[in-house]
Amino acid sequence: MSLIFKQAEKHINDAILFPEFSLTINESEIVSLCTNVNVREQLLYILSGKIKLSKGNIEITPEQKIGFYFLHEGEYERLTVKESLQFFRRIYQSDQSIGEVLQTVQLDTKKNKKIKELTYSEKKRVQLAHLLIQNPAIYI
Repeated sequence: MSLIFKQAEKHINDAILFPEFSLTINESEIVSLCTNVNVREQLLYILSGKIKLSKGNIEITPEQKIGFYFLHEGEYERLTVKESLQFFRRIYQSDQSIGEVLQTVQLDTKKNKKIKELTYSEKKRVQLAHLLIQNPAIYI
């Protein structure tokens, strides 16, 4: 199981957004790409299928699920943390334990609080909990 960038390059009009690069990320590896916001946004759009590379390709095993952790993610702020996780669990038909996920992201004491009442950090942990519920093969 891996994510492979082969001679990936992106142009916008006549400007090179990012030059050609190749990268293989194997199972259990943690990789960090240091980029500006524009490059990061374009890579996320490319990986989510919204836009295409100018050159090269990206290989992902078709059955691999990718979970995206976006900077700004809409939350259902009227729900409690637990209700939100239950909602995501139903959507993704997950068998992940909500209790274990809450403990992992250290929100077990906040499970009955409405998301709108949480701090920024706690909201980001709810977002991470949603990813854990999805149980993707790749986290981005």
